[in-house]
Amino acid sequence: MIKNKKKRILITGGAGCLGFNLYNYFKNDYEITILDCLTTNVVGKGQFKFANFYSIDISNLKELTKIFEKYKPNIIIHSAASYSDPNFWIRDIRSNTIGTINLIKLCEKFGIDKFIYFQTTNCYGNTDKKKIDEKLPLNPNSSYGISKASAEEYLQLSSLPFISLRLCIIYGPWHFNGPIPIFYNNIKNKIHSEIVSTTRQFLFIKDFLNLVNKILNTDTHESKIFNVGSNETITIEKIFFKIQKIMNCNDNLFSVKQPSSIDLKAIPLDDSLIRKELKWKPEYNIDLGLKLIIQWYEKNKMRKSYSHLK
Repeated sequence: MIKNKKKRILITGGAGCLGFNLYNYFKNDYEITILDCLTTNVVGKGQFKFANFYSIDISNLKELTKIFEKYKPNIIIHSAASYSDPNFWIRDIRSNTIGTINLIKLCEKFGIDKFIYFQTTNCYGNTDKKKIDEKLPLNPNSSYGISKASAEEYLQLSSLPFISLRLCIIYGPWHFNGPIPIFYNNIKNKIHSEIVSTTRQFLFIKDFLNLVNKILNTDTHESKIFNVGSNETITIEKIFFKIQKIMNCNDNLFSVKQPSSIDLKAIPLDDSLIRKELKWKPEYNIDLGLKLIIQWYEKNKMRKSYSHLK
């Protein structure tokens, strides 16, 4: 990591899984300001001893402006997102779209070195493509996907030097949403699991953090959009069986169902562009990553799980 105390990072959604892992990774090397409205957070503000923490909603332009005036961040890592209620469209627009616009306008006003945006691969919608690259037209089919995709469009309209990362499922410590933590909790407590017949890519958090660090170390002001995947497309059913095996469980407490209308059947990401341009590739395969996250779950309490799906 770069040891540069003068650089100031503002992390939105800093009390969520990705934000908190980023804070722990960079806290000794940057001056960090954390923003989180504490709606779907996995930790409280007491966890941020080496950061400036503010419990605000980024759709509140007045309060957000005060943060920029006080700390004048050099780098924005925009991890905040509204996704917990698929029917709360107004909140999704307010947080995901308007909140991003507020950040863009303040960054244009105060000036920044880099703006890193975490996009969802739900932006692509359902497709029959065997591989999805960044040139595929966006076709989101959920409130979460639509509001996140529109925010990325506004970034492209701006004058900012931005990197948009269209992320597969990132898992690791503090990850409580999605199939991995749900299956772990169900298997451990002998609860029936519903397995959706879909395929996904999963990236372990350490590989993700190494990628973000590489982006911060890359001296470029050219805006880019990248897919971020693991190059391992796997069925959710296989994820369930792998977790069962690690936990030495042979129970048949599961059933398989078809995805809902807004759940994507498959997201076969082609992330060759970011691998080529940043010379990055994952080091943790799914078997090692699952083993490590289950070890972490065994030592820590589970939290509430949220979903953008109905």
